[in-house]
Amino acid sequence: MADMEPGRRTGKPTVGSSSPALYQYDDLGRLQLENNAFANQSFGYDLNGNRLSNGSNAYTYVANSNRMDARKGITLSRDAAGNHTSNGLGQTYVWDNHGHLSQFNLIGVKKATYLYNAQHQRTHKNLWNGSTALGTTVYHYDLQGRLLRETSSTGAVLATYIYDEAGTPLAII
Repeated sequence: MADMEPGRRTGKPTVGSSSPALYQYDDLGRLQLENNAFANQSFGYDLNGNRLSNGSNAYTYVANSNRMDARKGITLSRDAAGNHTSNGLGQTYVWDNHGHLSQFNLIGVKKATYLYNAQHQRTHKNLWNGSTALGTTVYHYDLQGRLLRETSSTGAVLATYIYDEAGTPLAII
């Protein structure tokens, strides 16, 4: 079971190790340090609160914004609306006119397409290997816009989302 402070994890058991994972935060509640059996990482932030480093990974941002410009020295491409279109590693992203992710490609091969309803909620995720359809996930919402369930195209339930009376998410089963 994880050790917790309000709103943040402070430690958890690490599988395969007798040493627990430990987490430290700065005065603004941002993760500063993670120590576990597999990695010891420190995290740095700019004045906008953007993470600048994560161990050996460095991030840069468009000036005076929270838009990441590069990760590990690889520049991220954007469209005119500011959406990521390429990560420099063969992953490309296609966006619709409403700013929704509509397609994901890996090294020029279509891997996923996404559909949305009039409320801008994702309703379908279709997995592909090029032109071969691999499967579909259908998303179901209540009238308040909360995600209730994920099903396959055949109706098999993949996940159910549980909320309390105030609409706070409690569990995914």
